[in-house]
Amino acid sequence: MEISQELFYKNCLKLESANPQLATDVKSHFQTKFDFRIVRGLANTISVSGKQLSSRHNPKREAEVQASFITESKEIYLYGVGLGYLSENLLTRAQLSKLNIKILNLSLFSLVLSLRDQGTWISDERVYISLASSDLDLQTPYFAFHPDVLLADDR
Repeated sequence: MEISQELFYKNCLKLESANPQLATDVKSHFQTKFDFRIVRGLANTISVSGKQLSSRHNPKREAEVQASFITESKEIYLYGVGLGYLSENLLTRAQLSKLNIKILNLSLFSLVLSLRDQGTWISDERVYISLASSDLDLQTPYFAFHPDVLLADDR
């Protein structure tokens, strides 16, 4: 796992279809410097300012466990994206008609887009992606990624 400008732009192309303004905002944050390091295990993840974004051993299994705590619903809100594994997992639910993904930190999201292909969930027609700061209240049912919350923008 390493930063890839090519992967970043590939993910941004998908994001432009889903939310053109957000794609523009994300591109402006691509060069933002983060204190992050790669954490190696059976799978790799990253640690940003000491906060690990996913399991370094089995992030897909971790996403399964996280998903098991989220109520079966036609609409779900995710605050943050981690490394995208939970989004992918939730989209396997046949009854899910809308997955609202709320970005908590544009620079962090930009970093994630440069590390792993996020195209599967970004381009899913059930996904609605926007900045969390555009909402006045927390929506339910929801899941909030703890590292994303700790690294959230001031807005």
